[in-house]
Amino acid sequence: MGTAGDVNGDGFADVIVGAYYYRFTFQNEGAAFVYYGNEGPGLSLNPRQRRADDSAPIAHLGLSSEYAFRLALWGRSPFGRGQVKLEWEVKPLGTPFDGSDTDQTAWLDSGTAGVEFNELAFDLSDDTAYHWRARLHYHPVTTPFQQHGRWVTMPWNGWNEQDLRVETDPTSKGRVKVFLPIVLRSYDGG
Repeated sequence: MGTAGDVNGDGFADVIVGAYYYRFTFQNEGAAFVYYGNEGPGLSLNPRQRRADDSAPIAHLGLSSEYAFRLALWGRSPFGRGQVKLEWEVKPLGTPFDGSDTDQTAWLDSGTAGVEFNELAFDLSDDTAYHWRARLHYHPVTTPFQQHGRWVTMPWNGWNEQDLRVETDPTSKGRVKVFLPIVLRSYDGG
């Protein structure tokens, strides 16, 4: 058993379970089963980070060469068609999320299939690691019993982990910088 990340992009972590010697046909070839964290396939929000010019995605722990990047998210309401808007928060790594300095879009009609948000997060600092989170708000007239969805972030990542790094120093061209994660281990002396 192990974490599978967010396989279906609904903002909930999923689990994968391996069954050694599971009999599928005539052989004991084994199998793997995915269990969704939201007790079902859920609505995929597909949170992603993209370059500021929207030319390509930025990989998890990737590098933005500008002082900005784009947050992309599929805006769907679990309650059917309605008005939705996106709220997001971007902070330097190590700064906890507290709900201050968030940005929001205008209300958009989700339609029956959803609406795609693609918003610019800007005014970022050079040589800085960032983490972000986003959530959907549901209009109180069309969805009076739930005002917003849960906060989501990049699949396979936690809220307190780095999502991307901004590096715009032109003198660093040609050099390769490697940023390794810090691993803390306890030592019992034995």
